[in-house]
Amino acid sequence: MAYFKWEDRYRIGHERVDQQHRRLFKLINELQQHADSGAGPEVAIEAINSLVDYAVAHFADEEELMQEIDFDGLIQHRWRHHSFVGKVADMALEWGQGGKRVSMTS
Repeated sequence: MAYFKWEDRYRIGHERVDQQHRRLFKLINELQQHADSGAGPEVAIEAINSLVDYAVAHFADEEELMQEIDFDGLIQHRWRHHSFVGKVADMALEWGQGGKRVSMTS
């Protein structure tokens, strides 16, 4: 089940970035599936680490592209990136404490 379905409206028109965004959707969906299935901490850690590692690499790549084109909203977009990583870190902490409440929508 896809919790977050990729739609064409999310495309920004830069193929590399669009592919990276699709990969992020896939990783988020996998993490949510693990949470819903009651997966253990080992699975959770692997899924969270995969998501964070990929997100951090993607965010660096995307921010570099934004700098190259003097994107006006870079600072705000960078903040959204940091917020996302913080949210995933909070989920990891809660899962590690046995709460297993993982939701990218709340």
